[in-house]
Amino acid sequence: MRRVRERKRVTISWDSEAHAARICAIALGGTVERNDYGQGQQFDLLANTPTGTAAIEVTRLNDERDVEIRSVIEKLDWSHEDLENDWLVTVKPRIRVKTLRPGLAQLIASLEAHGVDRFSADDDGEIVAALKDLGALYGSVIIAADVGTAGRLVVVPKSSAYGAASRNNIERAINDCTSRPDNLEKLRGASTDEQHLFVWVEASDHLAHGALSESWASSTPPSVTPDLPHGVDAVWLALAYIPAPVWQYHARHGWRFFGTVETRQ
Repeated sequence: MRRVRERKRVTISWDSEAHAARICAIALGGTVERNDYGQGQQFDLLANTPTGTAAIEVTRLNDERDVEIRSVIEKLDWSHEDLENDWLVTVKPRIRVKTLRPGLAQLIASLEAHGVDRFSADDDGEIVAALKDLGALYGSVIIAADVGTAGRLVVVPKSSAYGAASRNNIERAINDCTSRPDNLEKLRGASTDEQHLFVWVEASDHLAHGALSESWASSTPPSVTPDLPHGVDAVWLALAYIPAPVWQYHARHGWRFFGTVETRQ
């Protein structure tokens, strides 16, 4: 029997800055290193590339309205001895969390036993149908569990926001993040050649996440032209927690797609 992780370790240690640094280094060339080291109003990453230097501030976009249910989810231990991997699983908004345990992990372990590393409620099969009945919408492996240690789930509620995902939501996402005073203050204080904002789009913001996924699937740039504020030369958009489809909007170059970047070492 494999050891189940202690309850205090219920969340995945996912370093958003380290993953962003690897993506930017692959996309831009050169080196990308940490810059803030807990020094307050310093930007997060410093890029040295063949074309110059860039300050990069890393932020996240999520749905604040789901904070309460997230808090309940994060207090629970989602480890399960039959899981071989850590999974990211998106569930219905406003779901009754108690209905998910322990059946959710057991069903996903059954998928693993069949060699499945991702699922959608639209897929066929009895196991997926049972997951859908529980309220699971889709999920994918994040990383293999440590040897001798049970895998666990990162459970994320889908945004309760109404409306269809559209590319206008990408513009809304960019405007939201570039208008945050702390992001602007850090970037405007940088003495680098360029200043970039890197945005991880989380599944809880269903509309922006869906719009970005649509652009990824079609390899078509979003049909918006953001008006970037002073102090921001480029905005990066990537889906959080998974091998990341990466878009960048640059004030001079427009939209650029860097493909799907594997961030795990």
